[in-house]
Amino acid sequence: MGKKINSELVMLALVALFSAALLVESFSYPRVPAQFPRIISFITLVMAGYTLAGRLLPGAKEKPGKPSQPHRSGVLWYGLAALVFAYLGLIYLAGFTVATFLFLECLPLLLGYRKPVTVTITAVVATFVLTAAMKWVFLVPVPPGIWFS
Repeated sequence: MGKKINSELVMLALVALFSAALLVESFSYPRVPAQFPRIISFITLVMAGYTLAGRLLPGAKEKPGKPSQPHRSGVLWYGLAALVFAYLGLIYLAGFTVATFLFLECLPLLLGYRKPVTVTITAVVATFVLTAAMKWVFLVPVPPGIWFS
């Protein structure tokens, strides 16, 4: 029989599927605004495909390591998924800049990083850089959100 399907393989397959769908959808948009999503979805698709192939091909072996605590990692995956969906909803409601700041503020704390001053400074700088890159480098108008438009 084949290898046991685990949640990591399912998540990788979903990431690859989402990236492929985003890549296909990006071709229905004008060339310049669709450039960034195309690049990101292509890179994500290649990385997910490479990782999936490495896990599913014959001869691929699991690396020995300490057994993880499944209940903790399961909670972490659900928390990360909830945070990503909240981020997507906040982009619509509060806009890209506010949603990105809140996402970058919450993500390190969820992953266990416990220096709030460092997290806040990093979130402010990264939000500014991402927003500036979208507006002035990629020439993509960032969503203002329905609360602030």
